[in-house]
Amino acid sequence: MHPEYRGQGIGSLIMKFIEDFGKEKGVDFIFLGCDADNQSARKFYKKLGYGEDYGFYKNL
Repeated sequence: MHPEYRGQGIGSLIMKFIEDFGKEKGVDFIFLGCDADNQSARKFYKKLGYGEDYGFYKNL
């Protein structure tokens, strides 16, 4: 996300929508990828409850 818009809850709202939509469609888990040096994305995914193992994942 563009730095100007970080910290406003927009990313969290988008991820919640994606997770809820996935649950409705019967999705069991989400797998995300990001560059190893992208610390802001890694911190964000962890804050949302994603585990890290060759990418980020979350059981729904």
